[in-house]
Amino acid sequence: MATKTKTPATSAPEAVKPVEKLFSEGLEHLDAGRLVEAAAVFTEVQAEAMKQERLNLGRTARGYLTAIQARLQEQGEPGRETAELSAQLLLNKKNPAAALELLDKTLAAHPERAKLHYLKAVAHAQAGQGQESADALAKAAELDADILFQFRLEPDFDSLRHSGPFATLPRV
Repeated sequence: MATKTKTPATSAPEAVKPVEKLFSEGLEHLDAGRLVEAAAVFTEVQAEAMKQERLNLGRTARGYLTAIQARLQEQGEPGRETAELSAQLLLNKKNPAAALELLDKTLAAHPERAKLHYLKAVAHAQAGQGQESADALAKAAELDADILFQFRLEPDFDSLRHSGPFATLPRV
């Protein structure tokens, strides 16, 4: 009678977190000021979203990563947030008026930053101001044409995307 050799029981593989849950975790780290942890999570979100061909989520994670990296590289006051990151957080909380106030001040000092113009377009879109949104988006696209890819995927533009003011924007 042959006996089987016992093998150690293998535990079930750890469940992979859905990419949405990871994204929420990244936002929690960001809101708590844990930038290094947030960057690590958003890096994972970006990679996983791209594997799943969820480009919108991947690009959003990349946007957060860019803002976090800029903030981490800032010299001077260690707790000072970048205007981009602050505006993104205000827009995530659906507070376009506060975001516009911040963006207008920052754009006065840095009119060459396409991302700030793009965020201004998002804020105007959230406020239902189509013409102002299109104008800000056109300025952002003039500075960085690739921003139009992000525009095409941004849900905040859904109600305005096909309206008159946006008709003159280049198609991508």
